[in-house]
Amino acid sequence: MDLDLGMTGWIGEHPGDGGDLAYLLLYPAGHGGRRVAEKMTAAAGLYGLRPGAPAPVPAEVADVTVAEGWAHVRSGGTAVAGIPVTADWTAAATGRGQVAVAMGAGPYDGRPAALDDYLAGELRRGTLHSGLLALA
Repeated sequence: MDLDLGMTGWIGEHPGDGGDLAYLLLYPAGHGGRRVAEKMTAAAGLYGLRPGAPAPVPAEVADVTVAEGWAHVRSGGTAVAGIPVTADWTAAATGRGQVAVAMGAGPYDGRPAALDDYLAGELRRGTLHSGLLALA
């Protein structure tokens, strides 16, 4: 899959139980943002955002690997994006055995201070998709 993706991660609150949940956000990093988002959303089995916890995605469709301080989102066993992650992020991911993954269609500059505004804008436009991916 030839996609120009950016990715960022953080630890947030699980909407169901309030405990730690590892999050990853994928976003178009180059031209053709909507096309890239549509391809990745379909390939990773992500769903339109709905209230509550993200819906699980079957592991044979997409999953997340964590090794040697890196997290990779895989679709059909092929890595499509990866970032370095902290020990705390890894502990949250391995503690639950899953990661919440979201995909936006618009450009994001990667600044943590802009994350909430980015997510709110994507949600307002209906272009934010998400799913719970199993940790492989």
